[in-house]
Amino acid sequence: MILLDQTSCDLLRYLIQLKEPETIMTISRATNQSRRKIYYHLEKINDALAEVGEMISSRPRVGIVLTAQQKELCQSLLEGVDSYSYVMSMTERMQLTVLYICVANKRVTIEKLMELTEVSRNTVLNDLNEIRNQLASEQYQVNLTSTKAQGYLLKCHPLNKIQYVHSLLYHIFAEGNHSFVTILTKKIRNFVGDEILLSDDLQDFLNQRVQDVEQDLGKKINRHEIKFMLQVLPYLLLSCRNMALSEEEQEDLKREFTLIRKRIEYQAAKHLNNNLGATFGLKLNDIEISLLTVLLLSYRKDRDIHATSQDFVQLKEAIDEFIWRFEVSSHFEIENKEDLLRNLLTHCKALLFRKTYGILSKNPLTRQIKEKYADLFAVTKSCSVILEEAWLISLTDDEVAYLALHMGGFLKHNRAEKQDAKRIYLVCDE
Repeated sequence: MILLDQTSCDLLRYLIQLKEPETIMTISRATNQSRRKIYYHLEKINDALAEVGEMISSRPRVGIVLTAQQKELCQSLLEGVDSYSYVMSMTERMQLTVLYICVANKRVTIEKLMELTEVSRNTVLNDLNEIRNQLASEQYQVNLTSTKAQGYLLKCHPLNKIQYVHSLLYHIFAEGNHSFVTILTKKIRNFVGDEILLSDDLQDFLNQRVQDVEQDLGKKINRHEIKFMLQVLPYLLLSCRNMALSEEEQEDLKREFTLIRKRIEYQAAKHLNNNLGATFGLKLNDIEISLLTVLLLSYRKDRDIHATSQDFVQLKEAIDEFIWRFEVSSHFEIENKEDLLRNLLTHCKALLFRKTYGILSKNPLTRQIKEKYADLFAVTKSCSVILEEAWLISLTDDEVAYLALHMGGFLKHNRAEKQDAKRIYLVCDE
């Protein structure tokens, strides 16, 4: 049996999507791996393909491109990856370990973690120490501790745990290797046991209810964000149920969520909870309903019919000033300002809820925007100080890049400036 790791699987996916030949050097740059590593993982892939009489080879000065048959075989290799044929990296092992600690409904022991990660006792202990070190350096003020009665658990303020678990799930599901995510979901299901929150039936139900929820809200949530929310919601709810909260802690957490109970998202979350109860006999408590509300408020929207409501007059004033400053401090000109204002209002409403409740969001296009549209990014970053001061927040480069995307979509393009000016000389005898 050939053991593949994350890099091998990433290389397989990269080769499958190639339509034109690429050299080893080009592939190494695109995948951010050395040529030596590309050759090494290519050899591992070829060892697996040798069983069916195939081999991927690089043609001199041309490179590699797979035949249709090779693509099918490579896809089959990926689909056949399981916990026995996939080697988790240390980072992946740690992510699996800490997620299980966050959602487990039973006492978590060293023996249980050894069984979960399929490594030795010493390796598990080393991973746990590294997890402690990482938690100590992060902003969430979360500590990994253990007791005889409860085993391993996270000790922190309840809201901090929700923020940390959401961040962890983002790194796993939005940035993680597909093969690892598949293995992680299977392992968590097996080790948590018969849990309706992790069932395929619940996922199917939630997918079917998306349009109803959006209709209740009068908003259209970004497709990528809603897909991510449906993936991580069960784990977030399990992490809430994993917390043994005192009455004082419960009341404290409810106070944290006071702001959101006036929003239509809270009513939509309660409506969804009623449907969950009717369909599965599953009832969310008020804290869990509030968590669902926070997610609905925090994720980016493609459309929002309430964007210009009177609730957000001060928000509109700050964005108006931001747009004005953008124009007067740069050579850029904006068209369709009303549409831009509406889009920015929709975006910034979700942005402020993310900031308020510490919901992580990253922009996969940030690097590309900073490199290809450096002037636009720089002006947006300079002008975004207005928003930071008005709302008492600090914007990351990812958040500034999202603003730059909105601004870039409404810039005037002067065609005359793009074309070389032509001069015509008319010569005559008069």
